[in-house]
Amino acid sequence: MPLLKGGEQCVFAGTTVYFSPKEDREQEIIRSLAREHGITFFYRGESVEIPFYCVPLVDFFAADANGYFGTLGGFTDADGNGAIYHVGKNREVHFICETFRAFLAGDFSRKRPAPKHTLQVFDSLEEAKSKLPFLHLDLPDSYFETD
Repeated sequence: MPLLKGGEQCVFAGTTVYFSPKEDREQEIIRSLAREHGITFFYRGESVEIPFYCVPLVDFFAADANGYFGTLGGFTDADGNGAIYHVGKNREVHFICETFRAFLAGDFSRKRPAPKHTLQVFDSLEEAKSKLPFLHLDLPDSYFETD
């Protein structure tokens, strides 16, 4: 993460949703997480609305009755290194596990509160902007991947 004057960090912010291919529903590991932990993954073609804004960026990929699971600071990837967090509907944040691969293996706990200031959750971008400094980057459309 780049450092700015005064030691502040520059991070990507926001809330994105990772949609798994529909075929993944049939994988035993996915069915096991649903059966044993009440976790439902998001699939292509579904409409999902995450009711908050995160700093730094969180890519949400699944939900349970209490909230949402997401990869902190990057995008969800089976081979990625992003830590997994749970953001409750009450905005309470818990560290779940070190990687998405560990999550899929069921190697996680929902009882570990996230260290303070690891992840900040706001009702909206407007609220986040009222409490934190933001830099606006104008990037060309070619910078972004499309399906």
